[in-house]
Amino acid sequence: MRAQSISLPLTLEEALGVMAESAACREYLGEAFTTGYIAVKQADLASYKRVISSWEREFLLLTV
Repeated sequence: MRAQSISLPLTLEEALGVMAESAACREYLGEAFTTGYIAVKQADLASYKRVISSWEREFLLLTV
């Protein structure tokens, strides 16, 4: 049997978009859980993007 190639999302944004469009997620996990999970993870991601990491402070702020 030949193996299938599977493509996974590379970013959280992409993964949440795929999950939002997935009928299987909504069927198996439920509409309320899927919608709530996506909303929480989008909020987490927005919060994460507002923080400057120690690497960014050390390497990027010195070049501006």
